[in-house]
Amino acid sequence: MGAAHTAWASASAVLSALLYLYVRSSISAGRVSIYETSSLKSYCISWRHTLACSPFGERVLLGDRNCSTVITRDAGYCECVGGVTTKRVTCGLHEPFTCEAACARLQFSRADALPLPSPLVCSSGIPEPETTALAPAVNSARQLQQDDATGQADSLWHAVQQAISIAGPESIKAPGVRTNARDWVLQGESLDSASILAARMQWQAFLAAAPSYPAAAFRGRGIAILSGALPHIISTWVNIKLLRRTGCVLPVELWFLESELPTPGLRRALESMGVAIRLLPAAVAGMSGFAMKGATLLLSGFEEVLFLDSDNVLVRDPSPLFVSAQYEESGAVLWPDYWASSVAPDLVAVLGLPSDAELPAGSFESGQMLFHKRRQWNGLLLAAFMNVHAVLYYELLSNFMGKGDKESFAYALLAVGSSYTAVPTPVGSIGVMKLHCNKQQTHCWQEFAGNTMTQHDLEGRMTFLHTNFKPKWDLRLSDDMRRYTRRWVVLQPGNRTFLDDAFLDLQGRDPEMEAVQALVDMRCAGWFTAYLEARGALPIPALNGFHPINNGMDFRRPYRWGIKGSYLDFTVVTVGDRLKHWKKKVKRSGLRALLS
Repeated sequence: MGAAHTAWASASAVLSALLYLYVRSSISAGRVSIYETSSLKSYCISWRHTLACSPFGERVLLGDRNCSTVITRDAGYCECVGGVTTKRVTCGLHEPFTCEAACARLQFSRADALPLPSPLVCSSGIPEPETTALAPAVNSARQLQQDDATGQADSLWHAVQQAISIAGPESIKAPGVRTNARDWVLQGESLDSASILAARMQWQAFLAAAPSYPAAAFRGRGIAILSGALPHIISTWVNIKLLRRTGCVLPVELWFLESELPTPGLRRALESMGVAIRLLPAAVAGMSGFAMKGATLLLSGFEEVLFLDSDNVLVRDPSPLFVSAQYEESGAVLWPDYWASSVAPDLVAVLGLPSDAELPAGSFESGQMLFHKRRQWNGLLLAAFMNVHAVLYYELLSNFMGKGDKESFAYALLAVGSSYTAVPTPVGSIGVMKLHCNKQQTHCWQEFAGNTMTQHDLEGRMTFLHTNFKPKWDLRLSDDMRRYTRRWVVLQPGNRTFLDDAFLDLQGRDPEMEAVQALVDMRCAGWFTAYLEARGALPIPALNGFHPINNGMDFRRPYRWGIKGSYLDFTVVTVGDRLKHWKKKVKRSGLRALLS
């Protein structure tokens, strides 16, 4: 290959010299203007190396090469003078070229020319949102904010904390931390009987001391979102914008720690969209983000509340969920996750469930949850308690995959004898088809890479798009939305085109372009610079190259880690994957894996 490189470099140099002479003679003859050639000595700026096996991946500055370098592999593009690109190639072996020669060819044929997008330039004045239909939500939001002045949330959380203290300290420990390398549950270890009894008595003591349902504190229906400073506020902004695009007029609470409260300009913008800015009690500040979800649900001013993660956008009005027959019967709706249940058998005894209790086969996803708080109060209290005592309960509720709050709500409801509705439609995924190559880049193939969970309503219609794979939303934007690199392209299961298949009933709406418009609105809002300065954040850098593609998740990876679940409905695994799956199970659980 070295000799071939040398030969090609020599040929490329000869070609560049011939092109130079041709252009010089064309100028002399008056056929080409000197201004059309930019520079006779060089039409090339650099070779730009990119990630994700795509010329539209994130740029790798250290991978850039000079214009005379012979390119034979790796993804990237040639940047030519005038902000034009050519030779946009994926990873893998390809015909050798130099950007010097490739850019020179553009002087005679523009067939492969693609301009780089220009960075966003904000025009003066962004139209204010129409708020007439949102007047009831705006009024409700104002009333909720008045509740903060009374210290209602602080008083309630103080009562919860007192009950936690009465129940005793977090002294009961699991046999270990369940990791990708070792899982004590799979190895047959368990809590001793004394620890099981102590844990059961502790949560029962907590419920006995916990505050009863404060009927006067809650009213109506609405949406509660746990937000924060950057980057969470970006996802929150997109969330609220798309929610209102669905026609939903439910009031919304955004819960913040005091150190992350919106600046006055941002606050006014959110309030105009029917959003109440709520303050979490100071005592919550030391808790994990997972535990804060439970606190947010307890403290929300709504009696009937749809909780949303800040990065979970709606493409359909969720209001009908509150009047569905299933919700009215159970008082709670929970949504599925990709993974099979990995609950430790000890949890059954800790929660006092019958030994033959029928437990969920799958796991749960807490990016959206619906509760009637009066009917499910004890269950929500217990879920909050389990998240405060995460050292024990997170190890009992899940293995390393998805460890956190998400299983606590279903099992807390089961423990207090309550019921819930499990959405029957499996979670899907939206993403892109991504090229992969072996280390030598001699063999390449395409695989689906998911970047967004798709969740459905009780009629099986796609309703929630949970953009939980980083980067979630990118504020490095172009002045032309058509130059945006889409993240929502392929829908699974079924390997379908997202816009052609999923949204035929949304009257031509394009949710991703709506999200991009929301990002433009944020970048260009009068309050945005002041918000960055108040948070001590650096200015958003200008777009450097193409808008980068979202890498997404390789769903074969969790299978190789030994994880099963509904994601296998749209994931093709190889014989090699199956071997790694088995090896990983053996590594985590020893010979017990041979029997499973």
